[in-house]
Amino acid sequence: MKLALIALALSLAPGLAGCAACNCAPNHASEEGSLAGGAQGIVRNSEGHPVRARVAAVTESGSVSTGTRDDGTFELTDAVWTKSVVYATTEDDCFAIATGVEPGATGIELVVSQGGAIVVHANQPQDVRCALFQGATRFEDFTLRVGKPARVVVPPGKVRVRLYTPTATIAERELHVEGSTAQDVDLSTAL
Repeated sequence: MKLALIALALSLAPGLAGCAACNCAPNHASEEGSLAGGAQGIVRNSEGHPVRARVAAVTESGSVSTGTRDDGTFELTDAVWTKSVVYATTEDDCFAIATGVEPGATGIELVVSQGGAIVVHANQPQDVRCALFQGATRFEDFTLRVGKPARVVVPPGKVRVRLYTPTATIAERELHVEGSTAQDVDLSTAL
């Protein structure tokens, strides 16, 4: 009986089965959710001023994301994770990373610095997941849509790009990214 109730609760929980609005992966954060295991904080620039940014909590099983408010604050809701990487990016290619963030964390302060950008291309027959790593840290995870390259802000240095499905790695490439630059990454030949 207890397992049936848990299964029913999970089936009704927003964000666990994917979002109908954007057909994203499970655990997408909607702006209508509550702070059930999520995280709260602020994104600032190096001078301490709040900035607008996209903020994501990334785990081995995917990611949830949201935008900051005008005052730089964010609230990741409907997140189901143990520990995660919280990653913030701005439109002018700045980034910040916090690792080992516990569920329900508050007061997270992310200070952005200059990053670079990559544009991931792949001639895949269906949507696939794309994960980005720096060293062992998975800092981004998203769905790469058929026929739609994805521009992603990344930290400078060595970055590994992995295309995968729930059962297999499809393609993987490592590259060196310079700050303040954009670089194309075509994984079509690896498919």
